[in-house]
Amino acid sequence: MSPSSTPDPSYGVWLIGARGSVATTAVAGCAAVAAGLHPATGMVTETPPFTEAGLPPLGS
Repeated sequence: MSPSSTPDPSYGVWLIGARGSVATTAVAGCAAVAAGLHPATGMVTETPPFTEAGLPPLGS
């Protein structure tokens, strides 16, 4: 497989909770930020010190 045809890695999130309300809110918030519906205000991982950390983007 050539480097240009290598698929992008996919990422997942595993959230454990009693009834899912926190997980639902977290996933909905992430989707809203990734879609540009809300700014990433308050998200530490979206600040300049973390740009070189190699974290996956919210939209992944």
